[in-house]
Amino acid sequence: DMGLIKMDFLGLTNLDTIAEAVKIVKRERDVDIDIDDLPLDDKDTFELIRNLDTEGVFQFETGPMKSTLKVLQPVDIFDVSAALALVRPGPNQNQQEYADRKHGKKKVEYLDPRMENFLQRSNGVLVYQEDIIKAVIELAGMDWGEADTVRKATGKKKPEVLFGIKDELINRFIKHGMKKKCAEAMFELFIPFTNYAFNQAHAAAYSLVVFQSAYLKAHYPVEFIAALLKSEIDDFEKVGRIISECNKKGVKILPPNINMRFADFSIEDKTNIRFGLMGVKNLGKAVIKEIIKERTKTGKYKNFDDFLNRVPLDKVNQKAVLYLVQVGSFDQFGERNSLIAELPSLYERYKKKQD
Repeated sequence: DMGLIKMDFLGLTNLDTIAEAVKIVKRERDVDIDIDDLPLDDKDTFELIRNLDTEGVFQFETGPMKSTLKVLQPVDIFDVSAALALVRPGPNQNQQEYADRKHGKKKVEYLDPRMENFLQRSNGVLVYQEDIIKAVIELAGMDWGEADTVRKATGKKKPEVLFGIKDELINRFIKHGMKKKCAEAMFELFIPFTNYAFNQAHAAAYSLVVFQSAYLKAHYPVEFIAALLKSEIDDFEKVGRIISECNKKGVKILPPNINMRFADFSIEDKTNIRFGLMGVKNLGKAVIKEIIKERTKTGKYKNFDDFLNRVPLDKVNQKAVLYLVQVGSFDQFGERNSLIAELPSLYERYKKKQD
């Protein structure tokens, strides 16, 4: 309204998860994955989606989205794109119709035969903002500027825009070859879209991120979950759901280990995930850096005393060590409560020694 251009830039955690999963697969399996050149007809990926095994899969985790997937039963990337659009308030009433036509339960029909030119992929069902644009251009003779006015009603939730041109639109449909009954029926199809409809380019781009997430989870589930844990480590509710899913799948989440290979989450015995030191709340990257630096320089820590003797206690404070004990990082050296009881006196002794 002010004559300014507004742009949205989305920072997606899912992209970090995908990149991290690719890195872990390379590290653990020595497999190079070209995430931008995946087989888009991969059967395992679509089976995972149809089974609603979508925790961690971009956009496909919510209840409404899973309900949509249950109806649509996607079999290709175009169905994934359609699902992302059909879950939106505008076209969501078309979910069952899309599915029935897609899977041969209903005949594909068009209000006007010319609609096949732009609705063939979606089986004659309006799904995207672009479907509205193409409809008014091809069936009402509008130019692109006029069509964009109609689009704003669907993309910006402005029903008054659509109803403001109702008579003009119906008359133009009739003028360009539609019967009055069909023209009025076409307008009725547009009305729900004013509740908000997705644009096709957006859905297509999202569908690739969905597919990449689902592909990694289908073929490298443990590596994908490890990457997901790293990305979502600050979201305790999400981490809880991920760990619950691990329990169902028989994947063990092992506690952090002071002598583990990496600061991040890593894979052990091909089926278990070692919780990374970086995932320990309130520990701090500087502390972890010092612990790993000393271990790399002199070797693994032999016991609790050896750890306190070697790490620089002016940089690794007692509270940080307590956190490490509480999460199980020293379990190989003794029972947690015993180590916690010994910590104050041992810490004080080695702190004085280092001073």
